[in-house]
Amino acid sequence: MVGLNSKLLKKANYTLHTPVGESKATALLIHGLNVRPDSLGWLIDQLTARGIRVVNVQLRGHSKAHCPHHALHRITWEDWVDDLQAPLQEVRNRPAQPCVLIGYSMGALVGLEIAHRYHVTFDRYLLLAPPIQINALSRRLLPLCRRFGRVVLPSFTPKAYRVYPALPIGLFHTLATGIRSVAQRKHPGPLTILIDPCDELVSFAAVKAFAIKHRATLKVIAKKIGDCRYGHIKHLIVDEASLGPATDLLRDYLNRLPLTE
Repeated sequence: MVGLNSKLLKKANYTLHTPVGESKATALLIHGLNVRPDSLGWLIDQLTARGIRVVNVQLRGHSKAHCPHHALHRITWEDWVDDLQAPLQEVRNRPAQPCVLIGYSMGALVGLEIAHRYHVTFDRYLLLAPPIQINALSRRLLPLCRRFGRVVLPSFTPKAYRVYPALPIGLFHTLATGIRSVAQRKHPGPLTILIDPCDELVSFAAVKAFAIKHRATLKVIAKKIGDCRYGHIKHLIVDEASLGPATDLLRDYLNRLPLTE
């Protein structure tokens, strides 16, 4: 439940969670594809309990009220990048405080993109299952995603955490646009990646190559996650249970905030 340790303020495309006491840092939190932003309450509570102010982003297409299902296929990568302007201004309202970027899956890509695009340097970056590159099978299906963008596929995200039960496959082509864009960037650090080596969507080899490329600022934590009640889907990180053995690693990381390296 969100709000045990914080006060909530709702904005147009983000919510601001302020610790009851004095805030020590700010976290910009970006959800994954078809993941309800408010389902990250378990992580927000952990952050605010540690005195960290949280700006929880809601990307376009992740509110039934603001984007009907039939319009999802029209969303572009630039739409998602543009969605970060207001949340970033909220982050800039506390320029003296350390700031950490936390992004899950697609949200990790959007976070890396806006850091470069808007010249924002975060003190830390935590990337949960970032699709630095999708696996070979998924790449072979991308031409179909572009050609038949309105065709929908069932979502494997659990009902309690997802926005829609199915998604137009054109959104995966949009995701691929983001992957190509992020691959061209030089990313600052320090970065921490938490991912299962057997992730069904992400190429772990590509993540390792990304780690080597940014070795001065990137630390990879590869643990088996997803061994839980959600059908053993390893890409899913929707609560502490879905982290499996990596739960303690995440808690240790959060306990070190807002210190910088």
